[in-house]
Amino acid sequence: MGQVSMALTVVQRLIKRCGLSLHDIGRLEVGTESAVDRAKSIKSFLMAMFEEAGVHDVEGVDTYNACFGGTSALFNAVNWIYHPEWNGKFAVVVCTDVAVHPDPDHLQSIGASAMAILVGPDAQFVVESQKVTFMKHAFDFYRPIGWPNNDALIDWDDATVQYEEALRWCQDQFSQKIGTNDLLAVFDYVAFHCNAPYHARRSFRVMCDRMYERKLSQAEHQALFHKHVEAGTMISAENGTTYTCPLYACLLSLAINVNEGLVGKRLLCFSYGSGCAASLFGLHVRGVPLHPDGAIRELRSRTPKAVSQAQQLVQAFEDTYGRFNFEPSCTANRQEGVFYLERVDAKGIRTYAMHQRPEVVRVDKPPDSKVTWIELLSEELDKQVVREIREALEPDRIHVITGASGNFCVGASASGSIDMQKFLDFIPEYAELQRQLADNCELPLIVLCH
Repeated sequence: MGQVSMALTVVQRLIKRCGLSLHDIGRLEVGTESAVDRAKSIKSFLMAMFEEAGVHDVEGVDTYNACFGGTSALFNAVNWIYHPEWNGKFAVVVCTDVAVHPDPDHLQSIGASAMAILVGPDAQFVVESQKVTFMKHAFDFYRPIGWPNNDALIDWDDATVQYEEALRWCQDQFSQKIGTNDLLAVFDYVAFHCNAPYHARRSFRVMCDRMYERKLSQAEHQALFHKHVEAGTMISAENGTTYTCPLYACLLSLAINVNEGLVGKRLLCFSYGSGCAASLFGLHVRGVPLHPDGAIRELRSRTPKAVSQAQQLVQAFEDTYGRFNFEPSCTANRQEGVFYLERVDAKGIRTYAMHQRPEVVRVDKPPDSKVTWIELLSEELDKQVVREIREALEPDRIHVITGASGNFCVGASASGSIDMQKFLDFIPEYAELQRQLADNCELPLIVLCH
């Protein structure tokens, strides 16, 4: 997946999760540093979804400055909502980036993610009016046009210096604005733009040493970090750097880990982008926003890769840079409901499509009948087939399963030409199906095999 396909996917999921229509969206802005075209915005790719619904009046384009683009897009969306001529519709802010560093010494800096944020009235996370912004001309991290690969050029020492200079300046100005140096007496949690938990830990130490005008002991620092920061670093521990997303991944981590405990609390947010741009601002929590509460669990369930395998995957992604007239060669294990790049033609026109699995089970419940017809449309008895059969089962009904293959009828005795290892791996799923059949099928179960 790339930055456009991820953006398409998160917008589609956000609209579905919030129960909205595309007609409800009046502004859509993308923060990224991973543009795929020097003229055409990623936002314009997202408009393909809106066009299908006949929607064209959607303000906003892309906002671009290293990792800061997402925050700038958020500020723009909030200002749009507060404008006296606001049209009453919602805004959507998208952060999407792929961070690629082929150098083996910097594999920890690889990551990819996208987030979609709904902005509107009666928000659960309310952006407070007081904020400060630091801007400076620097070459700590940059990606010049014409460079032979997609990687960034980084002066790691200078990047650290610039980040901490921006943090200290923002902290001083923000403290002066709100009338106190003790920010932890005002804010309950602190979320940083961070590449990993150690980065948040280092940034928090910089903040605390300046706030208390002394170097805290390790025990003091650890206690404060655990109380104010740690709960927001769970996603960054799993995903590495992803340019525009990390601050908002921290906020999502807080929503998942603290949940209702966030209500009534205030969050201090530091956003940074090389080059450089930074802002320090506050959020007031009125409620827990709708969010994918299984995000951390899903990240932890991924299949680990050896360093050599990771390098091969990174190189495969790098090899697509600057290519024309090609189709992705790796199409296995595509996820249902996720957008993928289909093709780049000879003139660089990119085509994306949502991956949808073919229908595997068709269920028919005639209104004046106690019979449920379950037609199997797949020759393979895989997890999706079993799940959809189980979902169709109801007590006090006759179930007729038609179109079943030999793999279904053979049962636990497993014989014939089926793949024995695959069948043995599948036995727990099959056993669960058998249990549910026994629990829910008090009336006859009829299986018609072909």
